Amino acid sequence: MDKQFTQKRTLSILRQAVGLGAGGVIGWFLGKNANQDVGFLELLSLFAIAVVVHEVGHVIGALAVNFRVCSFIVGPITIHWNGRRPSIRWGTLTIGGMVSFAPRGIHDLRRRMLTVTAAGPAASFLGGALAVLASAIMPASSSGAAVKLAGLISCGLGLVSLIPTRRFYFSDGAKIWDLVRAKGRGERQCALLALLAALNAGTRPRDWDAGLIDRLLAFQDGSGQDVSCYLYAFWWAKDRRDFNVAQRYLEAAIELWKICPPVVKSSIAVDAAFFYSAIRGDSAAGRKWLDQCKRRLVTDRYFLLMADSAVFLSEGKAAEAHKLACEAIKALPKARFAGFAIAARDWLDAIADAAQHGRNRIETSALAATTGL
Repeated sequence: MDKQFTQKRTLSILRQAVGLGAGGVIGWFLGKNANQDVGFLELLSLFAIAVVVHEVGHVIGALAVNFRVCSFIVGPITIHWNGRRPSIRWGTLTIGGMVSFAPRGIHDLRRRMLTVTAAGPAASFLGGALAVLASAIMPASSSGAAVKLAGLISCGLGLVSLIPTRRFYFSDGAKIWDLVRAKGRGERQCALLALLAALNAGTRPRDWDAGLIDRLLAFQDGSGQDVSCYLYAFWWAKDRRDFNVAQRYLEAAIELWKICPPVVKSSIAVDAAFFYSAIRGDSAAGRKWLDQCKRRLVTDRYFLLMADSAVFLSEGKAAEAHKLACEAIKALPKARFAGFAIAARDWLDAIADAAQHGRNRIETSALAATTGL
């Protein structure tokens, strides 16, 4: 175990060294070619444009292979699509960008994911090359220098994105490497995509292919993808009413809490608040976890309302629990994934029923009987 940890640590240090070295070379090159009249704000604006070009490349790649775009993030601005109507909010990301998506259908997932991933760097290189060429035919001026610098920044961003780095979110280069060369990580990526496709198609967690769950859990490396895998396994086991197994996966995700960004921590906190309140009847644990959630980072309103209602139910506040459960039911049509919404309706009906009958937790045995499990 120590030897394996040392090897992983060494590889991580080497990747960081390569990234720092490449960043230093790119920074030196940009500095050498930059116009001295370009100030910090202008440079920041050019970088933001380069990020937008890169992320738009991912969007184009996603649409080309029939992936649904769920969110588009650049800096602190996040655009979510729940159904056809976008919503804009301020997030916690201060630099860089990200696109989240879900495949429609499970055919040829590896090739389609490669297309989506490679489209970002390709857009950076293409956009950068066009900008440099445009600057070459422009009259000598500060505008031409700025266009050239924008092109160089875009090319530099594309190059950096291809460096295989694995923190919580994997770089484009790491994803491409894993899909092409790394069997375990590649299989895990494809399994995650297949489950996303199932959710997108309206398949609730209990009806997922158990083989996909096995593929998710067959490989662990202590990265952010482990958290995603544990959460998917938790949702699957919870919807099958296998609560001891579900708790084990939830606690496995919680163990990796420190490496999670705020938006993922908030999702885990909401899941934990609901589970310990509604299923275990532990109001103190439910309230503790709910208090750790940054509510503005929770995309699906029904998800947060469901946890709120479960916590109030466990605290004996039946009227509040019933009201919030009904509000959550009304919010279900705006859920990002139909599969989650279908499962959530059962839980919310059970919370409303428990509140009406003065119980402080869901009767899971009755719930299992009514859902045919």
